[in-house]
Amino acid sequence: MLAIPKQTDPLITALLGNIDKSNSATVKSKNSISSSAALSTAQKAMPNTRLTWVEPPSNHNAVCRFRFKTKSDPSYRFPHSFVQVNANTGELISVFNIDKMSVASKFKKWLHPPHNGSIGDQPLRILWV
Repeated sequence: MLAIPKQTDPLITALLGNIDKSNSATVKSKNSISSSAALSTAQKAMPNTRLTWVEPPSNHNAVCRFRFKTKSDPSYRFPHSFVQVNANTGELISVFNIDKMSVASKFKKWLHPPHNGSIGDQPLRILWV
Protein backbone atom coordinates (compact mmCIF):
# COMPACT_ATOMS: atom_id res chain seq x y z
CA MET A 1 0.00 0.00 0.00
CA LEU A 2 2.97 2.33 0.58
CA ALA A 3 4.75 1.34 -2.62
CA ILE A 4 1.81 1.19 -5.04
CA PRO A 5 -0.84 3.69 -3.87
CA LYS A 6 -2.41 4.05 -7.33
CA GLN A 7 -3.32 0.37 -7.22
CA THR A 8 -4.27 0.10 -3.53
CA ASP A 9 -6.01 3.44 -2.87
CA PRO A 10 -9.14 2.32 -4.77
CA LEU A 11 -9.38 -0.71 -2.46
CA ILE A 12 -8.99 1.44 0.67
CA THR A 13 -11.57 3.89 -0.69
CA ALA A 14 -14.02 1.07 -1.43
CA LEU A 15 -13.64 -0.35 2.09
CA LEU A 16 -13.19 2.76 4.25
CA GLY A 17 -14.26 5.83 2.25
CA ASN A 18 -12.44 8.72 0.61
CA ILE A 19 -8.80 9.49 1.35
CA ASP A 20 -8.20 13.16 2.24
CA LYS A 21 -5.23 14.89 0.64
CA SER A 22 -3.41 17.95 1.94
CA ASN A 23 -3.03 20.80 -0.52
CA SER A 24 0.07 22.78 -1.43
CA ALA A 25 -0.59 26.49 -1.78
CA THR A 26 1.43 28.88 -3.90
CA VAL A 27 1.66 32.61 -3.09
CA LYS A 28 3.80 35.17 -4.94
CA SER A 29 6.62 36.49 -2.75
CA LYS A 30 6.47 40.13 -1.62
CA ASN A 31 7.37 41.41 1.85
CA SER A 32 7.71 38.60 4.35
CA ILE A 33 6.51 38.66 7.93
CA SER A 34 8.74 37.23 10.65
CA SER A 35 8.97 33.48 11.10
CA SER A 36 7.76 33.84 14.68
CA ALA A 37 4.61 35.66 13.50
CA ALA A 38 3.90 32.91 10.97
CA LEU A 39 4.50 30.26 13.64
CA SER A 40 2.13 32.03 16.03
CA THR A 41 -0.64 31.86 13.41
CA ALA A 42 0.07 28.17 12.80
CA GLN A 43 0.08 27.29 16.51
CA LYS A 44 -3.29 28.99 16.99
CA ALA A 45 -4.66 26.77 14.24
CA MET A 46 -3.23 23.60 15.85
CA PRO A 47 -3.33 24.08 19.64
CA ASN A 48 -2.11 21.34 21.96
CA THR A 49 0.20 19.84 19.35
CA ARG A 50 3.97 19.56 18.96
CA LEU A 51 5.77 21.40 16.15
CA THR A 52 8.07 18.99 14.30
CA TRP A 53 9.01 20.60 10.97
CA VAL A 54 9.19 24.10 9.55
CA GLU A 55 9.34 24.68 5.80
CA PRO A 56 10.22 28.36 5.30
CA PRO A 57 9.04 30.35 2.30
CA SER A 58 11.19 30.35 -0.82
CA ASN A 59 11.95 33.04 -3.38
CA HIS A 60 9.21 31.55 -5.57
CA ASN A 61 6.55 30.73 -2.99
CA ALA A 62 5.67 32.88 0.03
CA VAL A 63 4.12 30.04 2.03
CA CYS A 64 5.38 28.84 5.41
CA ARG A 65 4.40 25.24 6.01
CA PHE A 66 4.43 23.83 9.52
CA ARG A 67 4.08 20.14 10.42
CA PHE A 68 2.55 19.26 13.79
CA LYS A 69 2.19 16.04 15.77
CA THR A 70 -1.21 15.53 17.34
CA LYS A 71 -1.75 13.20 20.29
CA SER A 72 -3.31 10.48 18.14
CA ASP A 73 -0.86 10.69 15.21
CA PRO A 74 1.18 7.48 15.12
CA SER A 75 4.32 9.05 13.65
CA TYR A 76 6.66 11.03 15.90
CA ARG A 77 9.18 11.66 13.17
CA PHE A 78 6.89 12.47 10.25
CA PRO A 79 3.50 13.48 11.63
CA HIS A 80 0.63 14.05 9.23
CA SER A 81 -0.90 17.40 10.19
CA PHE A 82 0.07 20.57 8.31
CA VAL A 83 -0.65 24.29 8.53
CA GLN A 84 0.14 26.71 5.71
CA VAL A 85 0.57 30.43 6.43
CA ASN A 86 0.94 33.26 3.92
CA ALA A 87 4.42 34.67 4.62
CA ASN A 88 3.45 38.04 3.09
CA THR A 89 0.42 38.71 5.29
CA GLY A 90 0.50 36.18 8.14
CA GLU A 91 -2.93 34.90 7.13
CA LEU A 92 -3.84 31.25 7.60
CA ILE A 93 -4.08 29.50 4.22
CA SER A 94 -5.01 25.95 5.18
CA VAL A 95 -5.07 23.39 7.96
CA PHE A 96 -4.80 19.64 7.40
CA ASN A 97 -5.44 17.98 10.77
CA ILE A 98 -5.21 14.19 10.53
CA ASP A 99 -7.43 13.85 13.61
CA LYS A 100 -10.30 15.40 11.65
CA MET A 101 -9.86 13.39 8.45
CA SER A 102 -11.66 10.31 7.18
CA VAL A 103 -11.14 6.78 8.48
CA ALA A 104 -9.44 5.91 5.17
CA SER A 105 -6.97 8.78 5.61
CA LYS A 106 -6.15 7.71 9.15
CA PHE A 107 -5.65 4.12 7.99
CA LYS A 108 -3.20 5.26 5.29
CA LYS A 109 -1.27 7.36 7.82
CA TRP A 110 -0.92 4.34 10.12
CA LEU A 111 0.85 2.29 7.42
CA HIS A 112 4.25 4.00 7.58
CA PRO A 113 5.11 3.95 11.33
CA PRO A 114 4.89 0.14 11.67
CA HIS A 115 6.76 -0.20 8.37
CA ASN A 116 9.77 1.82 9.54
CA GLY A 117 9.60 0.84 13.22
CA SER A 118 8.95 4.38 14.46
CA ILE A 119 6.01 3.20 16.55
CA GLY A 120 6.37 0.72 19.38
CA ASP A 121 9.85 1.94 20.28
CA GLN A 122 12.63 -0.57 20.88
CA PRO A 123 10.49 -3.73 21.32
CA LEU A 124 8.95 -3.33 17.84
CA ARG A 125 12.33 -2.59 16.26
CA ILE A 126 13.76 -5.78 17.79
CA LEU A 127 10.75 -7.72 16.50
CA TRP A 128 11.29 -6.32 13.00
CA VAL A 129 14.97 -7.32 13.04
